[in-house]
Amino acid sequence: MFLLLIVLLITMLVIFLSVSKPFGGIGIFFGQNMLRPLVFIYVVLLLVSVAIYAYTPTSEVRFEMVEEEPEQQIDLYNLLEESRFDELEDYKLKEWSIPIGDRIHFTVDDDYYGPSIIVKRIQKPGQLRGAFYATDHIINGIDVSEHIKPIEIQQTGNELLLVPPKEYELTFAEEQKEFTITQFTEKQIDHDRMGSSVWYGETILYLEIPEGVEVSSHPNVYIDIEDEEEF
Repeated sequence: MFLLLIVLLITMLVIFLSVSKPFGGIGIFFGQNMLRPLVFIYVVLLLVSVAIYAYTPTSEVRFEMVEEEPEQQIDLYNLLEESRFDELEDYKLKEWSIPIGDRIHFTVDDDYYGPSIIVKRIQKPGQLRGAFYATDHIINGIDVSEHIKPIEIQQTGNELLLVPPKEYELTFAEEQKEFTITQFTEKQIDHDRMGSSVWYGETILYLEIPEGVEVSSHPNVYIDIEDEEEF
């Protein structure tokens, strides 16, 4: 704080020396009658800013930063293929149990949306059971997985419509002190050098469908049925 006041006093001294001569220093750009009130107002603002800076409590907003590299995250697809569900509880977003007949057709209401589906055959007839899983989604080291929503399944007869979650926008903001304060601080942030990184995790719809049920789908819907040809 003492060093800050010294810098402020030196700055004030330089300004007054600059305007002490009618056409010297920065006075060459303004008439002397106009310049002195401007300098006075600026100095008052500096003093007020320093006072606010000195007596305003500071706090830091901390996000949960993710140290784990993307390549070290879980392999959701393989874990589902191996039925290692105990390791996937934290990644399960929603579950379904849907009565079905002898055939089902999967479709989507958005031609640009194509979810991945893993299907396993089960002995219990008459019911489709499923769950939607999603791994971590990270933006600039910030885990935003809590904002990832599951798809919806709407049934109409033998057709199951897969509805993607509604689009939304996340805004990241950073608070900064005004120039009248930050010009006297030692710590400066080079925003031009700050980059961005985005890691999109996996999202998979896992389904258990009774044996003998005929399964078909919209071309955008990728289905991997265990021990059967993929389509």
